[in-house]
Amino acid sequence: RDPFEEAIEALDALDAKRHHMEAKPFAFRLSEILRVYVERRFAVPAMEQTGEEFLREVAEHKFFRNRYDDLLREFIDRSDMLKYSREGLDGEGLRLLLDSAGHFVRDTHRRLEEEREKAENQPEEIAA
Repeated sequence: RDPFEEAIEALDALDAKRHHMEAKPFAFRLSEILRVYVERRFAVPAMEQTGEEFLREVAEHKFFRNRYDDLLREFIDRSDMLKYSREGLDGEGLRLLLDSAGHFVRDTHRRLEEEREKAENQPEEIAA
């Protein structure tokens, strides 16, 4: 299956359950969705890494260079805070976390599509 479609479906399903979930399981599932998407779409071993390792790996990836640094850093920091501390987020905070993951998935997909279309529309070089 297409990683983008799978991620969008998973995000929509999680959104539907958001009001009935505690913050910690919500953050674990949201993080899993984002990492599985990155792993499948960009071949980055995201599921086996800590948040810091994930951020370093993504920063070195050609597609991500100088893109999404702040968004991913904030997402990882907030997710890790929820997953590994006693702190929680209210419904609005969880919604913002979900929105940032959704934005990331949709925007990376859009940029990949634009790059693909640009590559397809490049005039073939004429052999001299």
